[in-house]
Amino acid sequence: MGNDGERRRRPLSSSWPREVTAGAILLVAVSYDG
Repeated sequence: MGNDGERRRRPLSSSWPREVTAGAILLVAVSYDG
């Protein structure tokens, strides 16, 4: 799965991957919570 994601590089400006978006939200939530 990791190799597939690395090989396929989608333009972030065009469409953000759900994983990145979810990760960012989690980081922000933890930062505010902490």
